[in-house]
Amino acid sequence: MIIILVFPYSRAQTPSAEELVTIHSVANSTGMNSISGASAGALVFNLADKNLYIYDGTTWQLVGGNGPEIGRTKHSFQATDHGGWYLLNGRSLTSLSTSAASAANSIGITGNLPNATDRVLKHPKSGESPGDIGGEASTTLTQANLPNVNFSGSTSNDGNHNHDFSGYFSWESIRHSADAYRNILLSGGSNNTNTTGNHTHTVNVSSGGSDQPFEQYQPYLVANTFIYLGV
Repeated sequence: MIIILVFPYSRAQTPSAEELVTIHSVANSTGMNSISGASAGALVFNLADKNLYIYDGTTWQLVGGNGPEIGRTKHSFQATDHGGWYLLNGRSLTSLSTSAASAANSIGITGNLPNATDRVLKHPKSGESPGDIGGEASTTLTQANLPNVNFSGSTSNDGNHNHDFSGYFSWESIRHSADAYRNILLSGGSNNTNTTGNHTHTVNVSSGGSDQPFEQYQPYLVANTFIYLGV
């Protein structure tokens, strides 16, 4: 059996301006949070993030969803706070709205927002907590960073030599009594000098370094880092 459902058709009409519900708009989340005396169920349109918010009696909630959870981070090409996202630039929590500062405290951030300037994000290892910082953008190697190689040098001990000269020494005495029994070099024969020329040299090996630091960055793309603290 086939059942055919027939629905009446009516042509949609464009409502007039008087038939539209007027919802107030604000420039940004700061303007929204500064609204005083709002009643639960009040609606406002945030021009900065193009979203509609409803007041639950305590805070403004995104209509159509709960939005990101407090503490979520993201990268963006936007340069300023927007829609509950706050730039991680190390500023004091006292510069934030009361609700944003309270949200930051609820996830363990006190005093100042973390400063993500010139840093990448990493998961904490043992002993680390979210918000801790470490590492260096550049490094200068020290001797302890180099392989265990010892440079040394020496010269061979090959300087020992002597010289020949003609003549020979005689123990003959001469007429003068003061010179009796002294060696006299006479012509003829052959003699050598003493062999006492061995010596060494000290060799210094220069490292050739100049202690210039080098960057540790891998190829990167620059973007701003934000944390969600609610609107």
